[in-house]
Amino acid sequence: ILKTPWSSSGRGIHRIDVANNRPANYPWIKGAIKQQGYITAEPLLDKVFDFSFQLNIQQNGHIEFLGFSYFINDDKGHFTGGHINWPHQPNEISQFLSDEVLREATQKLINALQQVNPHEYYEGPIGIDGIVYKTKVGELKIHPCVDINWRYNMGIVNIALPKYVEATSIGKWKVSSFARSEWNNFIEQNEKSNPLIIDNHKIISGFINMTPPNKEAIFGVWMEVWPR
Repeated sequence: ILKTPWSSSGRGIHRIDVANNRPANYPWIKGAIKQQGYITAEPLLDKVFDFSFQLNIQQNGHIEFLGFSYFINDDKGHFTGGHINWPHQPNEISQFLSDEVLREATQKLINALQQVNPHEYYEGPIGIDGIVYKTKVGELKIHPCVDINWRYNMGIVNIALPKYVEATSIGKWKVSSFARSEWNNFIEQNEKSNPLIIDNHKIISGFINMTPPNKEAIFGVWMEVWPR
C-alpha cells in the first residue's frame, strides 16, 4: 500500500494487489511524488475492521485519551461514516477488541508518541487510525498506527454522537456525494420512510440529516438509528 505524506479521508492511498487485479498505477505514483515530494510503502495487510484512537496533546506534554472511534471505509479506503454504540452485536472482532487489549494498545501508543515530544510542534486533538487484520494463519492482530490526523477529525464526531442516542439503540452515520438537488430529495424520502423518534432528549430510532437541506449540495451527512 502506497501513501502520500498528506491526505484526507483516505484519498492519499494507493493499493497494489496484483493477485486481485489491482496493478500499480504509475501515473498516480508519479503525480503523488511530483506534488508532495515522496510517498511511503507498507505491506498490504488483510484488514477486517477500522477504528481509531482519539487523543489530545496538551501543551505540557501530557497526552489525554478521549475515546475510540469505530468507523467505516469503502473498498478503496475512503472514509464513509461511523458506527454508533458499536458493537451492534457481539462478534469475533468485538471479542478480540476487549477492554484489556484496547487499554494495552492505547498505553503502548501513548508511550511511543511521548518519545518524539509531539507537544513541541503541536497542541490539540489527534486521531490515530488503526486496523484489525488477519495474519496468514487467521489470527487477529492490531496495527495501531496506519496514519495520524493532526487536527479535529471525523473521529471526534464519532465519539460525540452516542450522547445524543439512547444507550439501548444502535446506528450509523454516513457521508456521501450527491448530484445537485438529490440531497434534498434524499432527506425528504428518508424522513417519510424512517421518521425520527426521540424520547427524553435521546434518539430512539429514525433518520436525521446532519447537514442542512441545500439544493446546491454535492455532499450530505446523515444518521440512522434503530433499537438494538
